[in-house]
Parts: sequence; structure tokens; C-alpha cells
Amino acid sequence: MIVCSCNVISDTDLAEGIATVRRENPHRPVTVGLVYKALGKKLNCGGCLPLTMQLLAELDPQSAERPSRRRRSGATGGAAAGFRAAASPESH
Repeated sequence: MIVCSCNVISDTDLAEGIATVRRENPHRPVTVGLVYKALGKKLNCGGCLPLTMQLLAELDPQSAERPSRRRRSGATGGAAAGFRAAASPESH
């Protein structure tokens, strides 16, 4: 099945990319970016990401076990909060 139509990547290609990343460094977390790089491709529109991430978790259970590095928006305020404060009329 075609997973990424921009790069014409199939589920078989994805499995091969995961295997390549695992062979290169078995302890490194496998990411979509690393798999695409192993296949000699670059992410284009991103429409394939939900399916690619789902297949990555199914084909490489270790990748699903690692905690997410994503930060929850608003959890620490972040740069956007600082921008809002700086742009606020009360702060001037």
C-alpha cells in the first residue's frame, strides 16, 4: 500500500527504512524523519504523517514505547506567552 504519495513510499519501503535505522543504531529512537532519511527521501506535504506514525508504531514497537518529547502548548507559557505580554498595552 502507498503510504506517502508525494515520495511514492509504500508500507514495505517504510519497513525497510525502519530496519535500516535499527541496523545503524539499535538504541536510537526511530522517527519518521530518520526513516525518510534512510530511504533517501524528505517529508513534503505531511499528509502522510498520521498513517506513517501509526505504521511506525506497529512495525517498530520500541518507537511507540518512548515518551513523547512534545511540549504541551501553554504548559510553560513559551515564546508565544512572552510575545503576548510584550505586545500587551498594560506592559508598556
